[in-house]
Formats: sequence, C-alpha cells, structure tokens
Amino acid sequence: MLEGKKVRLRSVGLSDLDEITKNWNSMELRNFVGTASLGPASRNEEEEWIRNTWKERRERIAYTFAIEKTSDTSHWNNFSVQLPFLCVEKKPKAW
Repeated sequence: MLEGKKVRLRSVGLSDLDEITKNWNSMELRNFVGTASLGPASRNEEEEWIRNTWKERRERIAYTFAIEKTSDTSHWNNFSVQLPFLCVEKKPKAW
C-alpha cells in the first residue's frame, strides 16, 4: 500500500467486487474506454479479474491499484492522475 496526503493506493480486493462490477458495467465508462461492444461483465468474470491481478502482482507482471481518498478535498471531482510506467522487452535466454 502507498499512502499520500490525499490518496491511498492499495491492492484490489474481493471487497471491491460489487463496486467494480457495477462501475465496469456502466455504459458511460465502457464507451469511454472503448469496450462497449464486449457486453456486460458478470460478477464471476470480475472476481476472476481481481484474482488475476493478485497473480500478476506476485509474478511482477503488472500492478493494479484501487485508489482511495485519505482526506477530505474540496476538488475531488476535478483531478488527474499520472503514473509512470516502464516497458521492457525481455530478451531470450542464451542457448
């Protein structure tokens, strides 16, 4: 978990399942990210996705975070997030 003055980044958990399912099935969000044509996701599919984020983290493939507000901010609806990322090409092992 990473915590700052205004937000906390933590692993996604099964306690987030209902909220994730509800929001992911929102047409507004799915249109925004370009997945509207895929159809709604089931609760089981979302649970599988959460469990897969845990596996990816253990294997150091990817890190997926839930973002929580840690303090009251007057401009919470007007923010942006920038996250650095690194793309690495794995080289094949020498024979």
